[in-house]
Amino acid sequence: IKYVLSPIHSYWTRIFVLPKTALKQIEAKCRTFLWHGTENKHSPVLISWNQICRDERKGGLGITKIHHWNLAFLDKDIWWIENTETVN
Repeated sequence: IKYVLSPIHSYWTRIFVLPKTALKQIEAKCRTFLWHGTENKHSPVLISWNQICRDERKGGLGITKIHHWNLAFLDKDIWWIENTETVN
């Protein structure tokens, strides 16, 4: 998830403002894949997604939530627009 699936969705979050429903569905697929190795199986999980997304030093796997990626890239784009000199 961290090295294959995360770069895929981070690419799309850099380009588009993704709806929250889409972000939730993507995270649901990642959670299911983590626990079952497939995206279609649903059953109770052993650890919450919030604990999985913690930093590795705090006992998590260091997976960043997709919503946080999307907000970070949007903030970066806003900063770039505000701080780039316009060419006239």
